[in-house]
Amino acid sequence: MTRMDGSAGLFGWQWMFVIEGIPPVLLGLVAYMTLTDRPNDAHWLTSEERSAIIGSLNTVASPTFHTTISAFRDPIVYAMSLCYFGIICGLYAIAFWLPTAIAAAGAGTIQSVGWFGAIPYIVAVIFMYSLGRLSDVYGERIYFSAVPAMLAAVFLALSVWSHGNFALSMILISLATGCIYGSYGVFWTIPSEYFGSKAAPGGLALINTIGLLGGFASPACIGWVKSLTHSLDAPLLLLAGVILLSAFGLFALRIRLRKSEEFHQTIVGLESQ
Repeated sequence: MTRMDGSAGLFGWQWMFVIEGIPPVLLGLVAYMTLTDRPNDAHWLTSEERSAIIGSLNTVASPTFHTTISAFRDPIVYAMSLCYFGIICGLYAIAFWLPTAIAAAGAGTIQSVGWFGAIPYIVAVIFMYSLGRLSDVYGERIYFSAVPAMLAAVFLALSVWSHGNFALSMILISLATGCIYGSYGVFWTIPSEYFGSKAAPGGLALINTIGLLGGFASPACIGWVKSLTHSLDAPLLLLAGVILLSAFGLFALRIRLRKSEEFHQTIVGLESQ
């Protein structure tokens, strides 16, 4: 952004977009020429792997109109959607405003902001992997999504009061980024386990559609509040509040699902008697 600024009549940020856009375009061409539509055509798979994949696909029931509509009528789906909305708000806000937050913390030059901006995403990789593994080990999904979301809200709020201490600001921002990405990674195991194979496509699509509205609402609202207050503090506190509500929503969802499960087990027990 600095060294190529003005080259060929383009600004530095325009060159950054061009250079970053070239690898995905090339990868898209490679994927088009390499990937196949069916396991039988995948030459890189062994015969055993092809058989395993085909057998797994054959066990998945095809969705029907009735099962898809039932997902749209389920209040649990909308509860999950709202929780996901808050997580996406945090995810996209960090993606859009992380460089601004790092610069405001005192990173210095644009190049320094770029280097420091890689640190939170390294932490995010570690958190996503670790929380996913822990969730599998303990067989618990909602806690491993709700608790990191709650911690992300706390770390974001604390980062507002860490001005003047760049190291502390980076630690808090990195932890907030790692927690929200970790929460996001585990979240999708919740609806996947809740739905049956027939209702899953419609339910997952609805949750994703509603939740991704946060990808528009969050960056836009943060920019609007920042233009009014001329500071990133109020938008970050607002964002922390939204993420915290999602965490509380996940805890409430866990209680609701546990009660439904206990009720179902009670009914089954009475019927068996």
